[in-house]
Amino acid sequence: MNSVIAPLCCTLFLLPSNCAAADDATSFQGKSVDDWIYLLLKGKDSRTQAEAAEALGYIARNSKLTEGGFSDIPYDVPEPPQLKKEVYAKIIAALEEGLQNPDATVCRASAVAVSWIGPRARQTIPLLISLLTSEGRDVPEKAMLALGQMGPAANQAIPHLKIILIDSDTKSQVDAASALRRIKANPEIYIPTLIALLADQDMDHSASIELSHLGDPAVPALLRAMKDNNDNRRMYAAYSIANLAGWKKLTRNQEEVVIALIALTKDENSDVVYNAIQALGSVKAVPEKSIPVLISFLDHKKPDIAREAAQSIGNFEAAGQPALNRLIDELRHPDSDDSWYYSNVAGSIRRIGLNRETAEKISQLDFRKIPDCSTLLLIPLCEYPDLALNFLKQNPAAVAIWPQDYEALRDILRNESPPYQGLRSWLYESDQLPLAIMAQTADSRFLPIIRRRMKNADAHTRTLMAACARACGAPSDRVVKLSEARPGDFKPASAWPGSDPRRQSKEMRGHGDGNTEVIVTGRILDENGQPVTQPHFYRTNDSWLLGQKKKEEAPITYDEKTGRFVFVTDVFAAYDAGKNQPEPGPYQTGSSMVQIEARNCKPLKVQFYDEMPEVEITLSDEE
Repeated sequence: MNSVIAPLCCTLFLLPSNCAAADDATSFQGKSVDDWIYLLLKGKDSRTQAEAAEALGYIARNSKLTEGGFSDIPYDVPEPPQLKKEVYAKIIAALEEGLQNPDATVCRASAVAVSWIGPRARQTIPLLISLLTSEGRDVPEKAMLALGQMGPAANQAIPHLKIILIDSDTKSQVDAASALRRIKANPEIYIPTLIALLADQDMDHSASIELSHLGDPAVPALLRAMKDNNDNRRMYAAYSIANLAGWKKLTRNQEEVVIALIALTKDENSDVVYNAIQALGSVKAVPEKSIPVLISFLDHKKPDIAREAAQSIGNFEAAGQPALNRLIDELRHPDSDDSWYYSNVAGSIRRIGLNRETAEKISQLDFRKIPDCSTLLLIPLCEYPDLALNFLKQNPAAVAIWPQDYEALRDILRNESPPYQGLRSWLYESDQLPLAIMAQTADSRFLPIIRRRMKNADAHTRTLMAACARACGAPSDRVVKLSEARPGDFKPASAWPGSDPRRQSKEMRGHGDGNTEVIVTGRILDENGQPVTQPHFYRTNDSWLLGQKKKEEAPITYDEKTGRFVFVTDVFAAYDAGKNQPEPGPYQTGSSMVQIEARNCKPLKVQFYDEMPEVEITLSDEE
């Protein structure tokens, strides 16, 4: 099922991912609005009626993405259709009856449906208000959600929501505050309740998030809360400020906020200090006051505080220049026991940016104890190719960069200008260059290096190296043919579903989720066996198998004369956490779904797996 799982309090039914493929705007899953209304009012059981309520809410939805339901909502919900007034009227009238259904399942599903429709269902407001005192499971919660989605149209609910703020359980108090915020009630009505809940360790996070959503109006109360006697309240006040600023809802009083946070960094409670430092990095204001304070925490005895200080400095980007020399000094004598800290330091240096002087200092450092840091700093150093070359000679592992930098390093490999000649020559001889970069460069000069690396590689890595070699001109020993009529005859033992259990160790004690890189090589031809023109690859599934359908163009290397292409992608991979794994590599993998389009050809969807052999793809002529 291609959909994102929404947080569920009660699972009723699943909306399929192809819901957009309805017959027209007023039908869904092959049923018309009238069909769904009949099922809501006359369905054989509460499950059927609840399904019908949410289907009606989906048809009449007010926005592209819905929220707050029991259902598995498709991630790629299309824009809402423009329905006729009489269709809206029928749907809302039916949902009014659903809101009065004595079965809590149907009632709350109807409230969810109304929340998706929003202000156009304002006539349901009196019924929603009456549900605030319902004893049905989760019914008041969903009624408050729907009232909030009505916005100011639901201002008549304010007195009733105020009662919940005063006389209710803490979860309901937060829900009521959320509804009042969306209705645009005076924040002074509910801010005191949320501030009080910051001391409640069961609801502190939820109350904090609500305050963050509120933005500037919450700031005066949060400033007071940062001086409160309760440790938890001070901590979550700082946490609220961090979120509020991160969501760009802090538009004024920034200097006052920074001064309060700086004072909070002197707190006796280390958790409060941590959140204050994090908030300073989120607010990113008054650098002349914030940066010196953050620098003072780089050598703090608590590693998490030191890490957060390093991270927060980087958030200031160019305004963090005054900290640059100190950050570089932190890398001179690294303690490899805390590589996370040094990665944060290197990442901050990268975000702040380098000039010639600071780049020269970094180029002279030895990163053998913290090689991951060298990979973070290589690309910024390449702005000064002579310094980057000196850096690589001392830190050759720096070339094993992260995928986010692949494109930048490929551009350097193709840069034939005189300043880059020495750096390019070194890179072409490196035996640690990522396979993906060698493959996408498709240069035969890499073949001797690939062959040398194969000698010491495990079996799984050799399949990736073999693909890299093919990309650089080595012959293939197998070709899988893919076309509209031929889906191909390759699927590795690790492919899910139906993964071969023999890849798992007998002592398996869990697994680690991650990705594995895939290099696909081959040719793309038309029906006449000629190379296609201007092919484009679009990734249509997400690498973590969350069901997020999309259409994102992915880069390929393509030769229009021969039709040869190289495509680097990734797929989900589960790694065995046991001992004596019988085969290297992941024991379970997903696939990369790709739609290939080319001029005068019909689009073709193909599925690429881990360990993919050479492929020959034939596109049908456009009709």
